[in-house]
Amino acid sequence: MNVQRRKEAKFIGSCQICEGDFKLRNDRMVHHGYKRPGNGYIVGDCPGVHEVPYEVSCELVKTVLEIVKSRLAEDESRLAKYVAREVAWFLAPEVRWSARSPLIYYVVGVTEPMRFLGAVEDRITDTKTNIYYGKREVERLTKRVENWTPKKVRESK
Repeated sequence: MNVQRRKEAKFIGSCQICEGDFKLRNDRMVHHGYKRPGNGYIVGDCPGVHEVPYEVSCELVKTVLEIVKSRLAEDESRLAKYVAREVAWFLAPEVRWSARSPLIYYVVGVTEPMRFLGAVEDRITDTKTNIYYGKREVERLTKRVENWTPKKVRESK
């Protein structure tokens, strides 16, 4: 019986995004960054899956850096509107901090005023948090781009 075996990954590289060390298959990062919640499916992936390792390139880091900067600018603009009370409506979870909470509309003149103001304050807090972590991610990715130099990938044992 002739059974074809999958070629064993021979090299290890560092993921451009999550910085984890993983084996390479066909010079690309193997599947990583996922969870197995018990429903029979793999959920999620690191954006660095199937990309070349950091030792070879930092182009993915540059792309993600631009996306993060764009989202950060959007968050800062949104925060300014919330603080200035220029928001007439928005969609937000009915119960804050609950992943399963349904999204509902908050609308000036329709939503009870104190509930609307409370939801605005929650949006301000959440947006400030997003900005804080967005700035940290910009710093991290910028350092990765600035410190990048090509290197050889390591051989697995």
